[in-house]
Amino acid sequence: MRISTNSILRNYRGNLSKSANQLNSARERALTERKFSKASEDPSGATKAFQLRREYLKNEDYMDNIVAAQGQLSATESSLMQVNNMAKEIKSGILRAENGATSIEGRTAIAQDFEAMAESMVMSMNAKFGDRFLFGGASTKEVPFKLEGGTLLYRGIDVNTTDPDKLSELQAMSKETNYLDLGFGMKKDANGEIIKGTAQNVSNPGIDALGFGNNSEGVSQNMVTLILDMSKELRKEPLDNDLIQKMSKQFDKNFNNNIDKVTELGSVSKFLENTENRLTDSKLNLNEKMLKVENVDKAEAITQFSWA
Repeated sequence: MRISTNSILRNYRGNLSKSANQLNSARERALTERKFSKASEDPSGATKAFQLRREYLKNEDYMDNIVAAQGQLSATESSLMQVNNMAKEIKSGILRAENGATSIEGRTAIAQDFEAMAESMVMSMNAKFGDRFLFGGASTKEVPFKLEGGTLLYRGIDVNTTDPDKLSELQAMSKETNYLDLGFGMKKDANGEIIKGTAQNVSNPGIDALGFGNNSEGVSQNMVTLILDMSKELRKEPLDNDLIQKMSKQFDKNFNNNIDKVTELGSVSKFLENTENRLTDSKLNLNEKMLKVENVDKAEAITQFSWA
């Protein structure tokens, strides 16, 4: 069988072009260390790579959420600790005021200290993290507390209101939540509410921390208002010891509630730290998987290039 010169040349050019393409591909793999540059080169590998990168980016978002939550919780804890330290001073002042040997002048001085610390507490509870108020509950853009003429308002409502509707509003505000997705499969129930355990609540309504309304004895259950009420009583002569003791008992409850809030924040911070460690491990694992799917073995790539 006779093979024509044109046929030989066509085969030669075809084989030369194929070898040149193989050389270019091998060179590119050796230089970029990637198995493919386009999805068409490896559809199966590209699909796996896309899924892994999507998981990786989600993991990054979760870690960003944790960093933001940790900063917010740290600032919140700092503000509550300021309130806690002032509350300790007030407890000491109450004990001095109850002492029968303390004169009206001494009680007046204590009352002045109480009023100054009450104002400082309000400022601490109006603290911001970035452009958001820490204790505003679901409303983080407006100042949560305002002290006007001796009356403390939370988002415009008197914390010691006796109006049932307003009390219901305060009760609802004290339970407001703000959830962050940390990679636990955040889900909603039939009412559109986030299911607990699938996301982390980072809301800390100030009205829940300071309290609201009055107890059965008519004593304010709000820490700031209670301090102001005690300062008024300390200025009176004679001192109503029974009323001061009732106020002191309620103040102890507020003080303990504040400590509980700080403890809860500590638990959440520990949980976030553990979650961050888990996400860091997940990030490393995903990165390793992406490298296996997308990257070539460098020694093998150089050998293939050399043969090409």
